[in-house]
Amino acid sequence: MTPDLFSQEWFENLTENLARALKDSPEISFPDAGMEIGQVITDVGDRSISYIIKIGKGSTEIVRTEPADRIPTLITDYFTYEDLLAGKTDISAAIFSGKIKIKGDLQYLISNRQLLKTIGAALANQARP
Repeated sequence: MTPDLFSQEWFENLTENLARALKDSPEISFPDAGMEIGQVITDVGDRSISYIIKIGKGSTEIVRTEPADRIPTLITDYFTYEDLLAGKTDISAAIFSGKIKIKGDLQYLISNRQLLKTIGAALANQARP
């Protein structure tokens, strides 16, 4: 059975998919302090969904909360997020086309574009309801 989109089980599966993808991508290096990237999905019915991906050496965690201003954050609407999940678009193309907006440190995200691709691949591999 496939978990409901944005349920606790769905987030647990995403965390596992992302951890596996990062483990399989040794070319991605992390600062000793780790990294945080926020995600906000708008237009999910009458609400938004927010979470933070926290990545460190050997650890991956997703915290369901609004990202602080200091955290680079990807903001997109629900329809674009669905396209990412379905593998119809990739995260870099969505950023450059303006379908994903960035709040915070753009340079941080650009300098970690391989990480963005890995996150995008984990989303595309995520189970869909």
